[in-house]
Amino acid sequence: MKKILIITIFIYAAGSAATEKFDQDMLKELGYDASTSDLLSEAAHFLPGDHPTNIIINKQNKGIRVITFDQAGSPCWTEPLLSQLGIDPSRFDHRDPACLKPGADSDVRIEQHVERSSLELQVAADALLNEVQYATGGKALIVNYDARRYQYQPRAGSGYYSETLTSEVGANIEQWIFRSGQSYSSFDNQRNFSRLYSYAQRSLPEWSSMLQIGEITSADPIFSGIALTGAQMTPENASQRGSLNQVILDVLVAQAGTVEVWQGGILLKTFSVDAGMNTLTGISAINQQDDFLIVSYDAAGGRQQQSIPYIQARPVVTLIETGTSLVAGRLRLTENQYPVMMGSTGVFHNNIMALSVGALASEDYQAAAWRAGIRLSEHMLATLSQTYSFAHKASRERNNKQGIYQQAGLNLPVTDRLSLSGSASYRSRDYVDTSSSGSSKKTAGDTGQIKAQYAAGVSYSHASLGTVTFSGSQSHAWNGSDATGYTLGWGRSLGRVNLNLGLQKNRLSSDLRYEDSHYAYLNFSVPLGNNKNLRGWVNNNNGQVSTGAGYDHTVNDKFAWSLSGEQRQHKEASLASSATWTNKYTQLSGGMSRSESTTSYNAGARGGAVWHSDGLTFTPRATGDTFGIISLNSDHPDVEIRTPGGVVWSDRSGHAVVSWTAWQKNTVQINQHRLPENVEVPGGIIDVTPYRGAVVPVVMPAFSVRRALLTFQEGEEPAPGSPVKNAEGSLVAFVNEDNSLFLDNLPEGPLFSQRSDGSRCAIELVTPWTSTPGTLYASLTARCVM
Repeated sequence: MKKILIITIFIYAAGSAATEKFDQDMLKELGYDASTSDLLSEAAHFLPGDHPTNIIINKQNKGIRVITFDQAGSPCWTEPLLSQLGIDPSRFDHRDPACLKPGADSDVRIEQHVERSSLELQVAADALLNEVQYATGGKALIVNYDARRYQYQPRAGSGYYSETLTSEVGANIEQWIFRSGQSYSSFDNQRNFSRLYSYAQRSLPEWSSMLQIGEITSADPIFSGIALTGAQMTPENASQRGSLNQVILDVLVAQAGTVEVWQGGILLKTFSVDAGMNTLTGISAINQQDDFLIVSYDAAGGRQQQSIPYIQARPVVTLIETGTSLVAGRLRLTENQYPVMMGSTGVFHNNIMALSVGALASEDYQAAAWRAGIRLSEHMLATLSQTYSFAHKASRERNNKQGIYQQAGLNLPVTDRLSLSGSASYRSRDYVDTSSSGSSKKTAGDTGQIKAQYAAGVSYSHASLGTVTFSGSQSHAWNGSDATGYTLGWGRSLGRVNLNLGLQKNRLSSDLRYEDSHYAYLNFSVPLGNNKNLRGWVNNNNGQVSTGAGYDHTVNDKFAWSLSGEQRQHKEASLASSATWTNKYTQLSGGMSRSESTTSYNAGARGGAVWHSDGLTFTPRATGDTFGIISLNSDHPDVEIRTPGGVVWSDRSGHAVVSWTAWQKNTVQINQHRLPENVEVPGGIIDVTPYRGAVVPVVMPAFSVRRALLTFQEGEEPAPGSPVKNAEGSLVAFVNEDNSLFLDNLPEGPLFSQRSDGSRCAIELVTPWTSTPGTLYASLTARCVM
């Protein structure tokens, strides 16, 4: 009890003023000499000069800053630094502008932790600045990649293979973002390479806009999805939502594996998916006309594909932006690269309705459009839009074509359990799509495009009934063809058993022809504990029934594997295995399967790399347009760091890459439970609010501590309760009443204490210190000699 009390007094003393005294009689009753009062009154201070210091404000780590300390060892603050830290500078004494200090009546309290090179500030809520201070600056080069290979070897005949690669290269330089995205695919000797985009981008917050130059896709709120080479200035809040013509798709798959998203013959993105309904986000659409082709691969090498109309994709549901957008350039990914200009602006906006109008002009082609968002109730939002096209040839007036495209949508979250959505569109016969901007001069009637299209979605969840989702669409083309597709999914947990039922009717692509296909499945999974899972399934693909079972084991955050077998109708059983390994450098996956006719293999790798001021750092996660470099200030590898984009691990140099969401607070946290016993990270959590395009260095110091329990030889022990000081005379610890001494961090230099007769003695280690990573403390023997 006495030991706990004196430790409490010591901790309190670290934050006390140097002039503060302690009750000597109380300390004497506890067995400590009178000099202890002076030692406790002398709080540790930094030496005068500039020191890299970890700043912690209200228990939140703000990173490393270079702080100047005066001759008394007190920190000096400046107005810019306080503003960056979010503290009101008016709460400090301004008599010396180069060395601001809290006033006598200030509600800012500062504790110095010299041994951890940190300052801990307690700041009242009203002393914090309301204006957000965004982290800015930084330079780095980035690479993102996602590569897959599938190889099939029939027992009779030659084998064949397919490969896909999506990559992104670029740089961030002082909030300028440079990016180039590519996709590559091959099937045997047929290869296809596409450059998706290549641009420079900069946010202009003073204008609430974003500037983008290069090979871009228009992000105009009305004329979005047009591929061109040029420049655009669009509202920044649109890019903040990540809606630069990006869509969300709900995809139903029977078994876990990978999914490829294609549009217009171009590979857009690859995803890892689970069995059941999957939500695929961050898909940058090429245009708003072509359907999405979804190609899925399971662990056994099975391949399925489905077509999802663009109208069935889910946009972000919100009132439209009312800022001004300007776009100019030449068409790309089309037969003719005509120049085009377009723009839109908001003409009305309140809490109920937002209205925007826009116009587009190209060679022999013009278009005008309006779009409105109407909030019909607290939760129900409707969107309406019309686009008028006028395509003509100056020499032949009879070829002038005028058309209209109309679209309406409705989103209604009825309750927390039930939500509904629906949309409809119509093209007149003489309508020419804005994505072509008159390059082909062919109308919807000429090309047999979609005349009318309808889509609907329902989602309902209930504690007893489970979760039901439905999405479907129907299309009518001017050439007389119709197409209907829908996806129905149901899932529920019955005790420890998870059930999923799926039914799908969709348009599947085969030899450039569309044909209807029916697909149904029922699967179940049973958790076995310790991240082990047993699963089984029954599939019916156009009357072909197959059954199977599998075993999955997630060993830890880095490694998982599975083994499965399947019996298809009128065929021998097949076996398949797969594994995924996520490490601090990349994510690798692979698998193989064997059936009566074919042996297949698949392998993949995804991740990224960043070249920054401290060197090259690899990451298993894709790096976004705004990111940070975490440094542990020491070479501590494999430290687990929880980030907004997922778990990452520090490399051999103590670095890791984390992607941020721009303009929002992002929290990064060290998993203290996964740290070695002899490593400490003060605070272990930090919040960052970055400017878009910033490369934010974040230092979270990791210290290797030398905890030691010293026991003394009989006759050579210090007096119980006597203070232990270093060579500079600073208090380090107190001797326990049983003559032992526990040191939270054994100093490198000599230590001194005193014997029972009051004489000074030096502490010498009989057992030398040896570093044993992963141990909480070392048990050593020592003696205190005169």
